[in-house]
Amino acid sequence: MHAPYAVQLAAKRARVVRAHGFENVEETVPSPRVFGYRALAKLVVGPGGVLGSYRARSHDVADMLGCVVHAPEAEAIVDAMRALPFLGIRYVLVRASLAEKRAIVVLVTRDEDARGAEVIAGALEKRDDVAAVYHHVNASSGDELLGPGPHRALFDKGTVHETIGSLRYALEPGAFAQVNPLAAAELYARAVAVAAPAGKRVLDLYSGSAGLALAFARAGASEVVAVESIAAAVRAGERSALINDAKIRFVHARAEEAPLEHFDLVVLNPPRKGASREVLERITQIKPAQLLYVSCNPDTLARDLALLEHYTLARAIPVDLFPHTRHVETIALALRR
Repeated sequence: MHAPYAVQLAAKRARVVRAHGFENVEETVPSPRVFGYRALAKLVVGPGGVLGSYRARSHDVADMLGCVVHAPEAEAIVDAMRALPFLGIRYVLVRASLAEKRAIVVLVTRDEDARGAEVIAGALEKRDDVAAVYHHVNASSGDELLGPGPHRALFDKGTVHETIGSLRYALEPGAFAQVNPLAAAELYARAVAVAAPAGKRVLDLYSGSAGLALAFARAGASEVVAVESIAAAVRAGERSALINDAKIRFVHARAEEAPLEHFDLVVLNPPRKGASREVLERITQIKPAQLLYVSCNPDTLARDLALLEHYTLARAIPVDLFPHTRHVETIALALRR
């Protein structure tokens, strides 16, 4: 945050250039909202009920009171929770909708004892800006906030939706959704412009809640097949497809199990660790003319593109989804040689 925003944007472009050795990286697309953009607050419950994050390279919890990157729609709920007891609560997640000014709260415990979560849910149920509170059990000893267990609703006043550009998305606990919806609209618009999907068969791998799949369907793709392994994300995507009257074929499976059919364009947006070797081999077998890789890690993006020896990087566009952090999203278009 000490650096002027223009310097941050230039530094992120330079990071993408270094990772790829590709000088024609375009200018970083700025976030429409530089502060208060993050619609998802992920918090650790520390000693004495402190709500914070782990300090770098430690398990000491730093209080996140007044976090300036959290969206006010989420921060207001977090602030209200600070006065509540956190008996048995391990983590707190608040996912706010900037469009509806409502949020979903997930309370994570180590075991099935939900008494502490029920006390918090009783207090939050009185708020108009809290649509639902869920209890989730994560017994693991690691730092992952959510485990494989299901989410149990302590109360649910109805589905929360977010708007990205002209599209309306259903939010579901445990399902990936963009944390900066305003910048995500810029990301999706440029992804569509770069790939020009009209009339093409599109395969979307690691599709999450079908954000990109919906954008490509809206842009006139002849067919969109979305592959996602997390059931909650598939449910959210199916809801969103109905809301937007979009024809998308959802496949609840790992990206490694994507259908071996003809596709003109393969889109993938994997987690930070990048795509697996098996997924890259799958793409090699499908042989799409275009590959659109959306990545939050320039290093794993460069690694994966280097392994796809039949593809040449044609365009790279950094997008600042995470102002005031070191992270940068990149849209990379590769063409088959």
